[in-house]
Amino acid sequence: MDTPQFNNQQNGPQMPPAGWPQSQVQPTGQARVQPQLPQQPAAPQPQVQPQPQAPQPVDYRETVPEPLRPGMHQVHHAFIWIKGIGSAVGIVFAMAITAFGNLMSAGLGELGAFIVFLILGLTILVTVGLVFLFRWISWKYLSYALTPTEIEVHSGWLNKKRVHVPYQRIQSVNQTATPLQRVVGICDVSVDTAGGASNESIQLQCLRTSDVEALRAELFRRKKVLLDGGSIDEWGSAMLGGVQYPSTWALASYGINPATYVQPAIPQGAVSNQSASSQVQAAQEGNALSGAADFSDHFRGVFGGEKVDTGQVSYEVRLSNKELFLAGISGSGGTMGLVVAAIAGLAGAVMDALEDVFIVHLDTAARVAASTFDVGSAVALVAVVLVVLLVMWVMSALGTMVNYGGFALRRRGTRIEVESGLLSRKFQGIDVDRIQSVEIHEAPIRRLFGYCELRVTKIDAILPGTDSRSLKNTQLGAVLHPFVKTSRVPEILRGVLPEFAEYPQATQTLPPVALRRGIVGHGLVRNFGFWSAIVLLLAYAFARLAVSPNMAGFLSGALVVLLAVCVLIMVIGAVGGLLWFRGSALGYNRDYMTMVVSGYTRRIIVTPRKKIQFATLLANPFQRRAKVASVCARTAAGIDGTTETLWDMALDQAEAWQEWVRPRKRAQHAQQA
Repeated sequence: MDTPQFNNQQNGPQMPPAGWPQSQVQPTGQARVQPQLPQQPAAPQPQVQPQPQAPQPVDYRETVPEPLRPGMHQVHHAFIWIKGIGSAVGIVFAMAITAFGNLMSAGLGELGAFIVFLILGLTILVTVGLVFLFRWISWKYLSYALTPTEIEVHSGWLNKKRVHVPYQRIQSVNQTATPLQRVVGICDVSVDTAGGASNESIQLQCLRTSDVEALRAELFRRKKVLLDGGSIDEWGSAMLGGVQYPSTWALASYGINPATYVQPAIPQGAVSNQSASSQVQAAQEGNALSGAADFSDHFRGVFGGEKVDTGQVSYEVRLSNKELFLAGISGSGGTMGLVVAAIAGLAGAVMDALEDVFIVHLDTAARVAASTFDVGSAVALVAVVLVVLLVMWVMSALGTMVNYGGFALRRRGTRIEVESGLLSRKFQGIDVDRIQSVEIHEAPIRRLFGYCELRVTKIDAILPGTDSRSLKNTQLGAVLHPFVKTSRVPEILRGVLPEFAEYPQATQTLPPVALRRGIVGHGLVRNFGFWSAIVLLLAYAFARLAVSPNMAGFLSGALVVLLAVCVLIMVIGAVGGLLWFRGSALGYNRDYMTMVVSGYTRRIIVTPRKKIQFATLLANPFQRRAKVASVCARTAAGIDGTTETLWDMALDQAEAWQEWVRPRKRAQHAQQA
């Protein structure tokens, strides 16, 4: 009996592929018929134990995650009410605050206030109803599908929009979940691409957590198949190197359990989930908040579904208690700005709403304070300010610890995964091939403790509605580890990014003439204090002509104090120039370049040669006279590209570096190696 062959037509395979065990094949919808035994006459017989019933046929298609099924798919219905509740609460709060402020100033009677509140309530009901109606319409017309070559996203009911993203252009797949979304079991997913004028990414909101996990693994699988020269059919089965790899949906459609089916052997260099690191390392113990993060991860939410296996983890590292504490007190999470903005925004909203109520009391308080102000009051005011700053610093530290409480860095197959957040969960999945450079960032506080921040730069994308602060953070790259001992960086790179582990040492230092240029540049030419001193002297010279002699004496004293501050800034800049000269260097081997830009903050940038889009040497007249040049390496990192610059390299070293970047034949590469 011949084995049925796998048929790759547009409507999907109709028969199992060759080599499938026939005992496993169970076409969906056709139950196996069990033979019926004839009934025996009712005669006294010894009691016989009941025989086990034959297993009933199982439709494995119900176990396949939604994104892995053919056709168009809609996001979860929580898109309607979760996003609608957020919009409705904001609108209702703004309307209530505005109405309350107007009522306080209008002085209406009981009947007038009742009528106003009645109209306000009806307006709120109509507004909330319209909000949910528009959310339902948006959900109805939002869908996505995985085709053989690309992912499609359809949206809009008046202005229809269709986005087609080839799998080969996918840079990373990220997901975020607010505390409410984690309880419900949904999250938002964004797919970053390397296309378009502004590298805009596509975003799907409110997908089930299990669907997002399956979608992420499937997108990277299809991308790898197409990059290796294979093909994908309508059901997601892959054909690579003459071997067919049935998809989860195809297996389930033939009645085969996808969880127990063993795929054919993968050819060398084909689709593989194994990373470049040869050994699997167990996860570190983590910190005091890791247990809470793991517990919250096990809670999948109401609609989260079962956890999807996305591949084997070959390396994992977490934050220790010491690293978490130091990250918090150093403000690595950047939450101080959020605390200040939140307090300022809340104070502004209250002042706008109750402006007329406060203005009289503030005027009275100002008169009383002016009449009773003394040294004790000044000390008390300073103490209050210090206490407020201390509270804000503590809140910022706690916010940073919560943000990194569940931090985990993993290497899974050909991608890096960074997960963080105890309440709001963030996940980044980055394809290793799309990483443009690795940066070891040593800020002044971290440098004192011997710690650094490990980052990678990649081609980023802009999400719709991204603010300027988020855009600036995007340009800085993705943080792999927020607070790690500098001596541990090689170990972490060998585990999570072995492709960058053997980076060259920066041995080409700056020439002696760069010391003078660095001190002059950092202390004078590019120093804020120097130009501020010039402006102050000019302003003082003009003010002397227009003020009285008594006022001129006061201005002279103020000028001395301000000039002292300017001189201090210039000295700090000059010391920074000295540190820049002593720490900056350049190095490269056959495949990688290491650039060190030092100062109070030291940055070590490791860039693969093949990621450098173009190399530039810049030299102004002063640099040409000193026989130095600025080395500029341009990559595709960020939104519009990123240029790393090292000033005042010796001209012969700079020209040799530019010659190294120049494209050449493989034979020349081998000879150089």
